[in-house]
Amino acid sequence: MTGGSGLARQWATAGADAAAVVLSGSCSQMTQRQVSAYRQLAPAQEVQVKRCLQDADGYALQLCDWVAANSHQALAPLLFATADAQ
Repeated sequence: MTGGSGLARQWATAGADAAAVVLSGSCSQMTQRQVSAYRQLAPAQEVQVKRCLQDADGYALQLCDWVAANSHQALAPLLFATADAQ
């Protein structure tokens, strides 16, 4: 959880030993810029809304498998569903 108010600041721990994943979904231009920047640094996978609607359970398992396969990087993998507001 993030936001301009720093809601998740107390959860941030540099070098935490636990696996993590970054989740992002927004139509804001700022979030789109943040996702674009993070994608240059870490594994990233766009969440396809159509696939969620067609096979939610199967697709969720595929995304979990992708996260697990990419969780041994320096930065947490990113799952994102950002889109233009239009």
